[in-house]
Amino acid sequence: MDELVADPDRLKALRQQCKTDRPTLGDVLCNRVAEATRKRFYGDGDTPYTPPEDSPSF
Repeated sequence: MDELVADPDRLKALRQQCKTDRPTLGDVLCNRVAEATRKRFYGDGDTPYTPPEDSPSF
C-alpha cells in the first residue's frame, strides 16, 4: 500500500479502473487502493487539530 501512496499517478489510474471494472481487478486490490487514497488524504493521523487563535468574524 505504501507504494501506491508514494505514486499518485498509479493510484489515480487504479482508482479509475476500480470504478469501471472492479470485478476484474478484485475486491482485495480495490480495497487497498481505497485505503491508500484515505492515507494520502488524511495522512498518518498523528497531527492534532489546532484551531486558530483568533476566531473568525462573519
